[in-house]
Amino acid sequence: MKTNNRKKIMPIVIGACILWIFSGFFINKYYHKNVRSKPKMYAYQTYWGPVNPVLYVKDKHNIDSLIEYYQKIEKGNLNAEFNFPPLLLPYDTCVYVLGYEADSLVTKVLCYYNWGKQGSFVKGYVYSKTLHKNSPPDSLIMRN
Repeated sequence: MKTNNRKKIMPIVIGACILWIFSGFFINKYYHKNVRSKPKMYAYQTYWGPVNPVLYVKDKHNIDSLIEYYQKIEKGNLNAEFNFPPLLLPYDTCVYVLGYEADSLVTKVLCYYNWGKQGSFVKGYVYSKTLHKNSPPDSLIMRN
């Protein structure tokens, strides 16, 4: 009797695994297609003259610190300190705007890039005033 039950259960388990794999593939494909339909912008800042990458945070609990950091810089404190992990977005790669937080000071973005072990994209929050419609002008890019 036990062998009969195994014969009935195995096709169900295998079918569920195959369904799981295929549904995950299509959900992932639809998600990235949806992201690429969002507004495209560039994240960079010029507080120190030439173009620089911007800091972003992954977690919502760091948003207030991110805002505080950039507001200090805007007030002239170019040596402002921050208390969140220093994560940078490349200034020469576009980001897709996923939405704005309630106060519009922070924007949720997704950036496709070769992030190595992290994967092919990152998602996080940037200070809204560091987003621009166009890529940085060549005159502001500091060449080595």
